[in-house]
This record gives sequence, structure tokens and C-alpha cells, in this order.
Amino acid sequence: MPSNPTIIAKLRSAHPKMTWGIYLPDEGRWLDFLFHSELEAHKFAKRLMRA
Repeated sequence: MPSNPTIIAKLRSAHPKMTWGIYLPDEGRWLDFLFHSELEAHKFAKRLMRA
């Protein structure tokens, strides 16, 4: 069973919006996505874990 991903907000200087980074502890890597809100990032992470 994979661990829960960690979702962290970080500002990307080249873009005015917030970039939400999703850290996948089992793989030891980051996925960076541009979401409109933290809720959207959490929903995506939940779907990712079910896949």
C-alpha cells in the first residue's frame, strides 16, 4: 500500500499562480502541477493514490 503523498504549496517565480508540489514518498520524487486551489491538489492526489 503506497504512503500518502505530501502536498506542499510553492511559488514559481515564472508564474503568478501557486504551484502545488506533490511529494511521493514511496518513489522519493516530486511531481509539480499547477492547480487553482489546494483542494484541487488534494482531490488529484486522492485519485492518483487510487489508480
